[in-house]
Amino acid sequence: MRKPALFVGWLSAAVLLGWGLSWAMPRVPGALDDVDWFRVRSLRIEGLRYLTTLEVEIAAAVPKAANLWDDTGPVEERLRAHPLIRAVAVTRRLPGTLVFEVEERVPVGLVPTPTLQPVDRDGHRLPLDPAHHPLDLPVIRPGRAVQGTPAPAAIAAGAQEAARLAEVDPTFWAGVSVVTENGSHDVVLEWGDPIVRLRYHVPLAQGRVREALAVLADAVDRTGGRLPTTIDLRFADQIVVRWGGFD
Repeated sequence: MRKPALFVGWLSAAVLLGWGLSWAMPRVPGALDDVDWFRVRSLRIEGLRYLTTLEVEIAAAVPKAANLWDDTGPVEERLRAHPLIRAVAVTRRLPGTLVFEVEERVPVGLVPTPTLQPVDRDGHRLPLDPAHHPLDLPVIRPGRAVQGTPAPAAIAAGAQEAARLAEVDPTFWAGVSVVTENGSHDVVLEWGDPIVRLRYHVPLAQGRVREALAVLADAVDRTGGRLPTTIDLRFADQIVVRWGGFD
């Protein structure tokens, strides 16, 4: 007879404990707001390449009286509004440190506006001073007439292809000087010195790059060193080589 009573006692205690925790847990952050030990004393910023720690701190604008358990949503929103920040995550480190894990927008090309201005893979212009950040990047141009400064949508395909090629084939990419968007699916690369134009549908596969370079070498050999002006890769079963003016 004692075992059922003991079980009922433990069950009652568990129910009371669960109820107590459900009541207390939502109130814990609020209660900790007034504990000086959890006051934000320092910021740790990770992932920076172009931005400085001071620039991130200014953009974050963490209040002087901030507590570690305050809602970090407004801070993250202010940081994401910075033109050089693509994403950010804020975590807490006891007793009083906020850690910002920052993903910066990385320049992939230069857009004439008319001065050359860096853009990221989404075509967003980046406020990077060439005097402080020397950038050896290709020029990205819209293939159609755009009034005023090119909008991100006008160079989106070219910028995305620039970012992709720089990652998957950096050796080939090092020879690219100009990327011209020729519609939402077509891109023209100016590659090498002297320049040869490669026309293709994005994305350009590495195997297709090897085929293009092999055809280029063969064309030069067959013509006694005469370099073609355009290699057209837009057709699945053939590669078209052209000499003469750019088309």
